Amino acid sequence: MEAGLPKILRYERRVLFAISLMGLFLFRVSIFHPGCGTSAAREIANLNSHGTSIVCLGDSLTQGVGASLGHDYPALLSKELGMPVINAGVDGDETIDALKRLDADVLAKDPKLVVVELGANDFMNGQSLKKAFENLDEIVRQIEVHGAMVVVVGIPPGFMGDTLQRDYDRIIQKYHVAFVPKVLEGILANPRLKSSDHRHPNNAGYALIAQRIREKVIPLVKPDGAYNN
Repeated sequence: MEAGLPKILRYERRVLFAISLMGLFLFRVSIFHPGCGTSAAREIANLNSHGTSIVCLGDSLTQGVGASLGHDYPALLSKELGMPVINAGVDGDETIDALKRLDADVLAKDPKLVVVELGANDFMNGQSLKKAFENLDEIVRQIEVHGAMVVVVGIPPGFMGDTLQRDYDRIIQKYHVAFVPKVLEGILANPRLKSSDHRHPNNAGYALIAQRIREKVIPLVKPDGAYNN
């Protein structure tokens, strides 16, 4: 069919065809590759969860050590979402401690979505990095088997070692969870954002943490939200 067309028209048709193929390729990549795309980038496990609560499972950072009453990130998240958020943070918890109380503190609450913030105490207490991520893996697995969505909160690689992101990536890809990277980045090094103990955020620091987590949570619990990992 191209034989009777002027040379310039044949060239234009081939260029448009190539562009169309490239567009299709990029569309497929944005859907199926975990790190690509901006909206509706990839499916999150249990996206249509029928659970009734949001639970934040973690250590002192979730409990809100260093914040005044009502300024821990689960409380701030609750205000911004306009719905209850259960604070299941326990100061000093390692991943194994959170795993032991998972049934009572999380699964028994009929969760729709669980924010999991754990690991810092394992590393600071000299526990095995491999074991910590095995525990985190099991926590995420049990939550998803229960039917809830999961948002994993990442400790900055520079804070705990540069190999951490690879371990997080394995969990992200294995379980199709949402991920909040480097949640403490720029906080503990800033005197205006950390509490007097120099180990935890203050109210302003927790507000920044809540903002970073909210950006991942809102698209999963609001029908008109577009997921962006």
